[in-house]
Amino acid sequence: MAEQLRHYLATLGCELTLIFHNAKNWDNCPALAQADLMMGDRLIGEAPEYTLEQWLRCDQIWPHVLDAPAFSHLQATLDALQIQPNEKDRRAALQQVFANLMDDATLTPLFNYHYRISAPPGVNGVRLTPRGWFEFSEAWLPPPSP
Repeated sequence: MAEQLRHYLATLGCELTLIFHNAKNWDNCPALAQADLMMGDRLIGEAPEYTLEQWLRCDQIWPHVLDAPAFSHLQATLDALQIQPNEKDRRAALQQVFANLMDDATLTPLFNYHYRISAPPGVNGVRLTPRGWFEFSEAWLPPPSP
């Protein structure tokens, strides 16, 4: 994907230097501080809210993506949402944090994968949202054949 972006930008007269960091996180990546654009993926797993919040809290990328006041604000926002007693409210607040990061183009989901969803045969209605997230709320099974 990065190589395709480099070629496309070249057609517009822009030069993109690609640096591959062969690791599962951004720790010990010397080029990170000078990067203008970072591409990576994050496997969500079994506890999506926890995983995504910890990514915002702990990943070494965020102090390089956000300036100091914005990074401090992000951490304070995450602290504030964690003290909300209602789990539904915490989840909604975290979704709003991600919506804000996507609205200002700090974070942009990019997918170049072919997903196979493990589900019983005949499940229908699973789709990707415009922002690239899976939507399962309208999944359905057809009635049994007579």
